[in-house]
Amino acid sequence: MADLITHVSFSIGELWYIRSVCRHESADQGQWKAPPTSLELNTHISEAILMCEDNKIDEVYIPLTLKDCLLLDYVVDQGAKDVKGILVGKPILLKSFAARRHLTGGHEATAEEEEPNDWRLLLGEFEKNYDSSKRRRSKKAQE
Repeated sequence: MADLITHVSFSIGELWYIRSVCRHESADQGQWKAPPTSLELNTHISEAILMCEDNKIDEVYIPLTLKDCLLLDYVVDQGAKDVKGILVGKPILLKSFAARRHLTGGHEATAEEEEPNDWRLLLGEFEKNYDSSKRRRSKKAQE
């Protein structure tokens, strides 16, 4: 089964920061179940930066998988700032967390919940409903 993907919007400052911490490979990546490196994500980031620079835009969507979200959680410092001194770490992490919730079919937790849902069960539900939600989005886009 192919990895599920969601698209997340990042500013040019966020993209430059992610590029500085998201490498395409590491010496010990074979020892990790989900290594903190990704050639594919690094490529998406570099292409997104070029798109922003070439088209003079400040923000672009990039595809993220669950593994990409976990990588960002591992490498992004919550207090990181871009070269202009703007906080980028926390916004990147919040976007990544929201993407993870979306990819696993999760929902916002409430105080009344006694036990959190198992993400594997939610992922199964998401996969079942993915085609129908994709069709709904496609239909809305056509309107």
